[in-house]
Amino acid sequence: MKRFFQSLIVSLFFITVFQLEAQSIKFVPNNWHFLRAETHVQLIFDYDSMSVGVYPSEREYTNRKVETYNTVTSGSGDDWLKQWITDRPLYYQPAFVSGLNAQIMPLAGIVDDSTAAYTLIVKTIYTQPGYYASALFRQRASINLVFLFVDSRDHTCVLATLYAHKIKSGYLPFSKRFDFEHRISSAYAAAGNQLGLYLAGKL
Repeated sequence: MKRFFQSLIVSLFFITVFQLEAQSIKFVPNNWHFLRAETHVQLIFDYDSMSVGVYPSEREYTNRKVETYNTVTSGSGDDWLKQWITDRPLYYQPAFVSGLNAQIMPLAGIVDDSTAAYTLIVKTIYTQPGYYASALFRQRASINLVFLFVDSRDHTCVLATLYAHKIKSGYLPFSKRFDFEHRISSAYAAAGNQLGLYLAGKL
């Protein structure tokens, strides 16, 4: 088991397919034997069925934001939408991998390997972007995730499942508290960190 955590290299293979007070990883009884001999895991991020804030779907949320920003300044809403999507591979996904690796392989780097036998699908089902207006008027970002370990050859073959509930952003320097990308990426870093800790305690 120790050998697994010393040698595991989480492969960064981003696939973007267009979510908390107590934070927790919920354990569903699983048999983790399939990971013991592995040194690589393919990683996929899925945002396809995500709700955002008070909106039941991401599309409703982004449509409202685009309309609001474009009303103020023509084109600004379209720019905001581009950033909303591109922040995922630029900020959220690397933050998650960094948090995960901090627990299971502190001395190793990340190898991009899409040929791994098993895949970890990180499915975001809810995102609260949060806000920061002042020390008194603020809300931390939070995310709800489902972790699916599947056979890379057949993603319908689910080998293990975990649920992450109300994973919140951590402390941020003052200059970064106003930007949703920093708040949300901090939540993904916390999620990766907690997943690593959880697996270390279960395997």
